[in-house]
Amino acid sequence: MRPVLRTLSLSLLIGAAGAAAAAIGEGPVLPGASAAPPPTSFSRQVLPILEQRCVVCHSPSGVGYKAIGLDLRSYEGVMAGSIYGVAVIPRHPELSPLIAVIQKNRASFKNLKMPPLGKLLSPAETDMIGRWIAEGAKDN
Repeated sequence: MRPVLRTLSLSLLIGAAGAAAAAIGEGPVLPGASAAPPPTSFSRQVLPILEQRCVVCHSPSGVGYKAIGLDLRSYEGVMAGSIYGVAVIPRHPELSPLIAVIQKNRASFKNLKMPPLGKLLSPAETDMIGRWIAEGAKDN
């Protein structure tokens, strides 16, 4: 087979594969393209951060819960928010008070910086929570 025909055949094959993928709702498939990363999981990735870093204060016996009513032990608690309103605005980490209080070097919500004592959340931990919110803050 001539190089031109071989190139043409390969192009047709790639086009057909892309059309088939689009028909089943997966978008075009390109050689060398990597799949999108899996969605961030609340239960497997976000909740463990909250449990390790936040729940000591933000549970019914903690000072953070007693002060503002924010319970970070579950998805329902996170989404219920506090006396100030919602803690998370799905798809908008830049507007979510939860991100505002944990992000380093950012104007905080109601002059709160979390945690008030001890080590700040790492950039990776903050990014994980922000990514989860940006992806829609799903209970997954």
